Amino acid sequence: MLNAVNVYFRNLCTLFLMPFVFVQAMVLKNKIPRLSLPSDLPFGKIDGKESSIGILVLGESPVAGYGLESHSASFAACLANCLSKKGRAIFWKTCGWVGIDMLALSQQPWPQEEFALVFVAMGVNDIKNFSSVRYWRRGIEAVVDKIRTEYPKAWIVFSETPPIAQFPALSSLLSLVLGWRRDILQSALEEELARKKVLLLSFDLKMERRFFAEDHFHPSALAHECWAKAVAE
Repeated sequence: MLNAVNVYFRNLCTLFLMPFVFVQAMVLKNKIPRLSLPSDLPFGKIDGKESSIGILVLGESPVAGYGLESHSASFAACLANCLSKKGRAIFWKTCGWVGIDMLALSQQPWPQEEFALVFVAMGVNDIKNFSSVRYWRRGIEAVVDKIRTEYPKAWIVFSETPPIAQFPALSSLLSLVLGWRRDILQSALEEELARKKVLLLSFDLKMERRFFAEDHFHPSALAHECWAKAVAE
């Protein structure tokens, strides 16, 4: 976790660099290709010998399937496939919203079904929008509390914030500054989830270009598959 001095230094440097960051962000926004969402249904079922369990994945654009041809290639479907190899029947559902931040996620309508596992994958929008740590913490607390209210029997798992500094679409400056922001929010995420006694999963996966969609920003189908295998293990 970052100490107060590191956070202060990174915030101060970011403040001085913001005019340049703003210009480069606008350039990126105008040149990055627009991708589409899958047209099929964002849920499915895998048969097995043992009784069925439900998996719900909540998140932002990757969870929504942005850049994928089908939800069957999504993280949720891939995770269900991995877990079903142990003989368990799996019902999976993926609920994502493009452009959403953590606090806004807590305000969306969620499925009114029972789930044994709720997996949350968030962070990119809060990072690139420079959400304050206080706002970010409010969002984490709101999401965890809502999961515990709506799915009281579910096991809650959060994914670490994405390693945005490794995204190939970003310039060196954007990688540096957004990487700083990611580290600050990641540290706050670790603290907040430890306080709420929620599991946080981290991954040691090198972000090669094959793991990105054609916009070099969102994850490819291969990245979804590798991500799911890492979680299942």
